[in-house]
Amino acid sequence: MLMVDAAMPRRNKNERNRDNDEDNRSYAKGRNDAIHTLTRDKNQILRVDLQSFSGEQAYAMYSAFYIGDEANKYILTVSGYNGTAVDSLGYHSCMKFTTKDWDNDMYSGSCAINNHGGWWFRACHPANLNGQYAQSAVSAWHYIVWQHCKGTE
Repeated sequence: MLMVDAAMPRRNKNERNRDNDEDNRSYAKGRNDAIHTLTRDKNQILRVDLQSFSGEQAYAMYSAFYIGDEANKYILTVSGYNGTAVDSLGYHSCMKFTTKDWDNDMYSGSCAINNHGGWWFRACHPANLNGQYAQSAVSAWHYIVWQHCKGTE
């Protein structure tokens, strides 16, 4: 089972702003290549554990998780949802990875520019685990987002 952990190496905002778009795309490519390698046999389970700053916990688990290769623009495939969080990632299934200079989303603008980073945007997102980390509870789309943490809607 592949676990998503907020402790994965991340570049801070100053590093992202200092780098040019090509460096940002190369950084995303390296991470996506690694995830593709881990998931290329298509028999992976993904579990996303979530915790709010108030201590509320939830999880989302997918019985099928796969990231395509670079030639397929790192297309995301998730299915078989189960969990206590709302299925916010399923919305992004079958989407290609988008960065500021590699716009593969369905939005007329640029989700990657509006949300300050790359993700499998559709138009734009109910989930973005690549968003900017905040030190306290905030509500803005460019931060880490999992819309509707608990399955109440």
